[in-house]
Amino acid sequence: MINTENRNSSKLKTVSEVLRDPVLWYTTLIMTSLMYHYRSELTFVYGAVSFVITTLLFFIFRFVEKHRFIGPPVYIAVMISFFYTAKICIEIGATSYPIGFMLWFLTPQDALEYNAWYTLAIYLLFMIFMASVIYYFTKIRYRILMNFLILIIPFTLYGKEYMKMPTVFIMLLAVGYVVIMINYRQLEGTGDTVIIGKKNIWSSVASYVVLFASIASVTPKPVVEADRTYIEQMISADAFTDRLVEILAVFRDTTTNDNVRNDNDERIIYYAKASEDLRLKLQSYSEYNYDKDSWSVSDNDSKYKTVSAGSPVVYSQPGEILLAIGEATSLDDYFAEKYGLEQVDFSKAELPPLRNLHIQTITTRAQFAPVPTGYYSMFYTSYSGDIAHARSGSVACKDGRFASWESYSFKYTTGAEFMSNPNNRELASLFSRDDYHQLISDCYWILYDKDTRNKDVAEQHLSWYESFEPYLDYGENEKIVSLAQEITNGLTNDYDKALAIEQYFFDEDFVYDLSYAKSSQENVETFLFESKRGVCYEFASAMVLLARASGIPARYCEGYNMSEQYENNVYNTNYIIKAKYAHGFPELYIRGVGWVSFEPTVSSVFLEQAKDTTATKQLSKAGIMLIVTAVLLLLGIKLYPIVSHRIFLMTIRKKSGRVCCIRIMKRICALYKISSSSTSHQACEVVMSVSGADISSTAELFDKAVYGECELTEEEKQTAISQYINCYTALNESRKRKNRKAKAGAMT
Repeated sequence: MINTENRNSSKLKTVSEVLRDPVLWYTTLIMTSLMYHYRSELTFVYGAVSFVITTLLFFIFRFVEKHRFIGPPVYIAVMISFFYTAKICIEIGATSYPIGFMLWFLTPQDALEYNAWYTLAIYLLFMIFMASVIYYFTKIRYRILMNFLILIIPFTLYGKEYMKMPTVFIMLLAVGYVVIMINYRQLEGTGDTVIIGKKNIWSSVASYVVLFASIASVTPKPVVEADRTYIEQMISADAFTDRLVEILAVFRDTTTNDNVRNDNDERIIYYAKASEDLRLKLQSYSEYNYDKDSWSVSDNDSKYKTVSAGSPVVYSQPGEILLAIGEATSLDDYFAEKYGLEQVDFSKAELPPLRNLHIQTITTRAQFAPVPTGYYSMFYTSYSGDIAHARSGSVACKDGRFASWESYSFKYTTGAEFMSNPNNRELASLFSRDDYHQLISDCYWILYDKDTRNKDVAEQHLSWYESFEPYLDYGENEKIVSLAQEITNGLTNDYDKALAIEQYFFDEDFVYDLSYAKSSQENVETFLFESKRGVCYEFASAMVLLARASGIPARYCEGYNMSEQYENNVYNTNYIIKAKYAHGFPELYIRGVGWVSFEPTVSSVFLEQAKDTTATKQLSKAGIMLIVTAVLLLLGIKLYPIVSHRIFLMTIRKKSGRVCCIRIMKRICALYKISSSSTSHQACEVVMSVSGADISSTAELFDKAVYGECELTEEEKQTAISQYINCYTALNESRKRKNRKAKAGAMT
């Protein structure tokens, strides 16, 4: 049978082979999983681009493989083009970025601001490397060990930063690796070994996968809380990583929402012993930049109030300032009369009992110690060097960074607990007044002259209040001040205003969305009035600026949520804090009380932690999905021949006799895998030898229709259709006989 296809059929066949190549799809999958680590919101973009580039590279590799002399220079030219383009991207990225490419690559991404040009450079380097080695070790020299090493590269990249690879990538990479092993294995038969064809292997593999996934999905699994501290310490690169982060300390002078989006980072930061869930603070930021949507430290955040060797470090618990003012009132009648405090009964003020918090650092060095919001003192630390106590309440290592495995003990109460007492709240409301600054100053000097214990408390509040301007700066944004006035309308004291601002986010359809990708033009204003979507960074930043616009000093803080309970007998702790619990929150200065933290985030990290995100249960869900997919796929494989056969019959019956006969002959050749260059007579012989069916009449009609260009009668058309049906049925019967014979041979 003379080939009736056009001259481009061979090229189309080549293109089809490349596009259907499992190696191409496997390479694309590996590249997509790698780039998800660098920019998750661009996953689909990287996946699509990787597919296109890999396709082009595979065409080039096929050319190189076929041409021994010109091929290698072509490959070298392609390599040079990739490396040169990556070099250009690195140079462009370095122009507006303070660190070099290698330092950027080695440093955990959550410690850095995103650099699009550096990311593009690493993509190009990974792309040419992965495409080259995967192609070589599958199509040219099949090496199962090398393919396994390639497979673990994405896992190594995630493991470097303790990030958890999404379950879907884990499942797809595992399936892809199995496909590569089966499709490209190279085995030779011996007298005692029979090589089974790939087609026969797939049914066994599919059955095993479905059976394994079914059992794994439905079998109850124990929840295992393994303590991996010692293992992680042995294999950890934390010392090196900490050194890199220390070099990048300049980045910690500013912060963006990237610092609190570590939702996949399972790295253990601290263990803790406490009686309740808490927020831990590391550092505060006072200056907001609308153009960059970032916070920066000011003197108030970084200026040290005291420096001491070791512990204790004493701060001021919420509400102590009321006791100081009450003491000044009892000591100086003029002071009481000046501020109208003669009839105020300060004895009603009651400080909540102090509670203990113990924190054990795990393999992480840091400049700041984690302190509970509202802490009174750090009464113990294993660190023996100089400790700096900042005005902001942060506790920093004066000599650089606290060592790994450091421990701290605190006494604390919370501002919310102090204000839950009606008497305290009533007394505090008296000091939401314009002359508060002068009142504290006078209080301090009265207590200073008398040398009372509360002198230090008044000094703490006075020394801060001398430079309060940064905590009231909201950029003179008219929309924000208008909204703040609307929210706090009719409220007369700081605490009620703060609660109203906090509640606003819960009442106005704001959404916590880790997947939301902000544009470079978005900031607090767009979050409040347009998108209403973001993470804790956006919620906390918005509350800080709204509080400032309401006249309440406020600052943005970063630290960790502490809410996952975990018993650790080694350190006698009951909480665990992981890197993914990084959190941003506002602290507001409530006059008469002190600094109080709030939680405006609608779906806070506390709630996010409660979600079921264990790898075991995620894999169980994936296993169920795999079962459904496998069942549908198997049904499709079984039903496809029958359905396509019936559709073909329905279609050709509507065609003319000539077209019907030509299509029947082409379909018979496809079913029996007969070359398109075979003659009609050769096709008859193949069909007869394979299934015993006779298609000689159809072959004659085909020649008549093609070469004689004659139209066929309805009777001739029905003859061709009848022989096609017999041919199709005979082929199925021959396959069944072959399978029964193979099974019988295997049993003997």
